[in-house]
Amino acid sequence: MKKTGKFFLILILIFLMSACGVPGGSIPTVIPPTDTLAVSLPATSAPTAAPSQTSFPPIPTSTLRLPSPAPSLQTAGPYLASLLSTNGGLDLQLLDQDGKGQKVLPFPTGADTNFNWLSPDGKWLAYYTGSAGKCMGEVGPDTADLTLHLMSLPDGQTKVSIHLLSKNYPNIFVQAAQNLGRPNVNALGLENAFVCGIKSLAWSPDGRTLAFAGEMDGLSSDLYTYSMQTGTVTRMSSGPEEVNLIDWSPDGKWILDGSGYNAGEGSTHDFFGTRLDDRKVVPQLTAPDYCGWLDNLTYIVNDDQNGQGAFNIRVVNVETGQARSLWKDVFAGGCALDPTHGLIAVSGITSTTTYDGSLFLINGASGAKTRLLDGIWEVYRSEVKGQSFFLKETPLGIDSKKYFLAADGTLTPTNLDLDVLTVSPQGDQLAGGEGNQLMIYTPDGSVVRSLDLPIDPADTIDGIIWQTDSSGLFVLVHSGSQIVVTGAFLFAVDLSLGTAKLIYQSPVGLIPIVLLPSNH
Repeated sequence: MKKTGKFFLILILIFLMSACGVPGGSIPTVIPPTDTLAVSLPATSAPTAAPSQTSFPPIPTSTLRLPSPAPSLQTAGPYLASLLSTNGGLDLQLLDQDGKGQKVLPFPTGADTNFNWLSPDGKWLAYYTGSAGKCMGEVGPDTADLTLHLMSLPDGQTKVSIHLLSKNYPNIFVQAAQNLGRPNVNALGLENAFVCGIKSLAWSPDGRTLAFAGEMDGLSSDLYTYSMQTGTVTRMSSGPEEVNLIDWSPDGKWILDGSGYNAGEGSTHDFFGTRLDDRKVVPQLTAPDYCGWLDNLTYIVNDDQNGQGAFNIRVVNVETGQARSLWKDVFAGGCALDPTHGLIAVSGITSTTTYDGSLFLINGASGAKTRLLDGIWEVYRSEVKGQSFFLKETPLGIDSKKYFLAADGTLTPTNLDLDVLTVSPQGDQLAGGEGNQLMIYTPDGSVVRSLDLPIDPADTIDGIIWQTDSSGLFVLVHSGSQIVVTGAFLFAVDLSLGTAKLIYQSPVGLIPIVLLPSNH
């Protein structure tokens, strides 16, 4: 780590698998010519019995000090990656899961710090530098030099750079609007749609292909791919609309993109499905809200514009573009899908005045509906093992009953709140913080373990991430208030031994924190 007096700004925790070579040799940084394709149980109360609790031995407060510099990485991964601001620059720090070894790499100047762009295997990080302008008037640079890069992890080498804008950018939107000749489409609307969507990208499930939006070859953004095996960029589609959404089918054979002429309130997506192997483009339908893939060939959309309404949930076949309605009645907004079992959970509403309604489970293939519970519910996809959904009843906006919902319709009451808990990779335990205690729960809400961290009870546990084998966790703690942070501590917790090792301490604080799922 660079020797500096203070650390401030950002801590991003992610698990990275050990890096390995790319098939076919090194990846070229020069972009080859692109190809162009013309697009012609009754409800019951939550458990109230006092849970069993096993306390770990307290940790001596003498360990609460700035750790000495750690040796180099001791394992082949996975690693915990921390992005730290040091004297105006950024360092990427990799830690072994037990916190014993580390590696510090300089992070590229001006790089976007969105770590949602990590490849599924944890070996590559996609990031942007430069700008294409300001989305919807947001504050930021306007340099017209937006570039997509690929960094190899854990060596920190940037091996691919792709310039995403044409030589005529940004003088393209007036020409594009004139070519369209539509009274409801103007240059400003096209620019907003372009800038707000140009950072759309998605890795294929196997991590071999990156799909992204670019404007190297036309007056609008189009769908492109980069092959990690061949090092080639391919233009997958061409059209007048601006790409603002990209997602892969679970089997990696189809790329779905949503495009439009506007951004913001009231905007919609025209969806297109592109087959990876032959670049066949299948126009789909128009919808405001994309929910996700239900299986390898179908995905879910609705007409949600925030709140409650008759949003017409539809299932779409990506091969044919044909849509079939699953729900036309009023329901509480949001999408909750279980792709493993092809299920959708919907909170139907019969009266927004008296708050009457029922929870339904819909089979995406047959359209069959099963009514399960009365009331209006917030519905979320659950990562807990054997449970498809998590339900929270919201009478007049006040949370009360909570359930897990299995694929067979079984409801299991719980007193947990998944908004503040982190699920283990195996899905059988959950972790949360209460004061200076780290609490480990079973899905029914029972406390199975608690660990007293050597911190002030007034301090705040701000982030928890499980190690990949669920044998331990990393815990970030902040001192002070939400407004003035006076310190931060990062602990590596070993659940089998009941120990917590301080592996990082800052006298100022690390804000904000973003926790991403571990990569297997």
